[in-house]
Amino acid sequence: MTYAKEIKGEWYGVAIPSWLRAFDCREDDAAPAPRTSWGARLWSTDRATVDMGLRGEGFSYDTRPLSCSTYIDARRADKEELARQVRRMIEAAEKLRAERIEAESRPAKPGKGGSVLYHPVAIAMANYGWAVISDQRTAFVRGFEGD
Repeated sequence: MTYAKEIKGEWYGVAIPSWLRAFDCREDDAAPAPRTSWGARLWSTDRATVDMGLRGEGFSYDTRPLSCSTYIDARRADKEELARQVRRMIEAAEKLRAERIEAESRPAKPGKGGSVLYHPVAIAMANYGWAVISDQRTAFVRGFEGD
C-alpha cells in the first residue's frame, strides 16, 4: 500500500532533479490519518517516509533537516504559488546536498566534535507546509572549523 502520491519528472511545471524524489502528502481535513499495518498513524510527510522504506515497524531512518510551515493551504493554492513552493523545496534540498558533499572534505577528527549532516533524498508537500526528507543512514560528521 502507498500512502502518498509520488511525483516524477515535473511538478507544477518545475523539473524534479533525478537524485531527488518528490511526494504529494496533501489530504482532505475530513480524511483520517491513515494507519499502517503495524498500527502507526501517518501524519503529513510521514506518509512519504513509509513509502520510501525509511520508516516501518520497529525502525525509523528518516529525518527532516528542514521543514517549512507555509502561510498557504496547499490544497487550495493556485498553480503559480504551488510552483513557487516546489522551487523552494528543491532549492532547499540542493543547498543541503551541496553542504553535505562539501562536508566530506572536512570530516571530524577522532575525539573532536562536529556537526551531523544527512543526504537529502526527497521533498514532500503537506497541507500547510513542506519538508526536505533525509536518510539518517547517510549521516556524516563534519569537523568544526579550526579543528
